[in-house]
Amino acid sequence: MNRLKERIKTHYKVSRIAQQQIIMDDAVRTPGAKLLCGDDPWVLQKENGISYEYNLTTNMFSRGNISEKIRFSKFKVDEEVIADLFCGIGYWVLQIAKHQTPKRIICVDRNPNATAALERNISLNKLEQELFDIRTQDCRKVRALGANRIFLGLIPCCCFIINESTLDLFAKDPQTPSWIHIHHNYTEECGQKRAKACTQLITCDCLEESRRMGRIGLTETTVYFLLSKRASEDSRRTRRL
Repeated sequence: MNRLKERIKTHYKVSRIAQQQIIMDDAVRTPGAKLLCGDDPWVLQKENGISYEYNLTTNMFSRGNISEKIRFSKFKVDEEVIADLFCGIGYWVLQIAKHQTPKRIICVDRNPNATAALERNISLNKLEQELFDIRTQDCRKVRALGANRIFLGLIPCCCFIINESTLDLFAKDPQTPSWIHIHHNYTEECGQKRAKACTQLITCDCLEESRRMGRIGLTETTVYFLLSKRASEDSRRTRRL
């Protein structure tokens, strides 16, 4: 086995060899990757002008959503407070911070390995530490963030966080538009669950009261459904509230 590893290293001109495995279906999406040769599990990935460093044995990285990262980087979020409730190593917030000028970015993730990597990536990309409020905790326990825009980027499903309490995370300013961005892998079962959760959010008394008071207008709040379906079908859905 050692001879095989040495041959692979020589042929591909690499110093480390890792074995990728299926991402575990647990609370933090543990990658399950194993470092077979070498001592340093930290790797570097560059996308759309951002450098991402992460420990491949404790954090996963999705290369398939680069087009979505580019789209996020173009959001005009001047002076907005952004809350990413599943921030990971900074997949989305680093793009926003690098290319736009938000007022503050609240980063929440229950995985300490992820928030440690995020701290590292903020420095790596020469971003201002003061811009970020990093919280290593369960997003279901956060309250009153005063956010203008919320990212729910948990794959395959983040329906458990879509409820009336989500609205309490928004800013109270009636003049400020409020946005929720939802990433979701589509299956028939999850599709029905997601539709039910979002319908409850859209029709809940709290939202209706907010609309009545002018806090959220009918054209000011958009929920993005990014649905991974068959390649032959459109993978993006947008619903205007």
